[in-house]
Amino acid sequence: MNENAKKMLELLNPEIFKTNLILSSIFIAYFENSTDYIIDQPRSFFCNGFDIEKGDIIDPEYKIKVLSLDKKPINASLLWFKELGAINDDDIETFEILRRYRNKLSHELSKILFEEGIESSLYSENLAKLFELRIKIEKWWFFFFEIEFIDIDTTEDLNPKDVTTGGEMIYQLFMDLLSDDKDRANFYINELKKKIDS
Repeated sequence: MNENAKKMLELLNPEIFKTNLILSSIFIAYFENSTDYIIDQPRSFFCNGFDIEKGDIIDPEYKIKVLSLDKKPINASLLWFKELGAINDDDIETFEILRRYRNKLSHELSKILFEEGIESSLYSENLAKLFELRIKIEKWWFFFFEIEFIDIDTTEDLNPKDVTTGGEMIYQLFMDLLSDDKDRANFYINELKKKIDS
């Protein structure tokens, strides 16, 4: 049996096939979610209200200060974040690497499922980078914008380590659920069952 046949037999193992499909779907979905987040934040910053017929009322400054930076909204938004100091050139390059990886998972899914499989170390590295970038922007956004709306007296004493973002919570959930440690992976469902049974 040649190596290609051996590889195909391995990939057609139902558990491996399901795992590769699920992992691909997770990365693609979270990348798209993060792309939407990156675009939505500056857009919401320039939002001046809501019209029941037309939707969000966006200040013309949005086109001048954000969309003029690049023809693609995602690139323009990243450049806007860079201009304000939220991210840097390395972060933008990381996003490009992650975009190419997302495109490979999406456009070459059949090849991944039936010929190549997923290289676990590369997948884990890229997923971690995606979460790191998302969390970095979330924390910056919190201190740049959201902190003004928090009704507590000690906001000036807060630092990034004191703030847990939605991205951090999701990342922890993903890592726990995908863990090889069965106790860690089953923690949430076991706790939920306890709550339901009590």
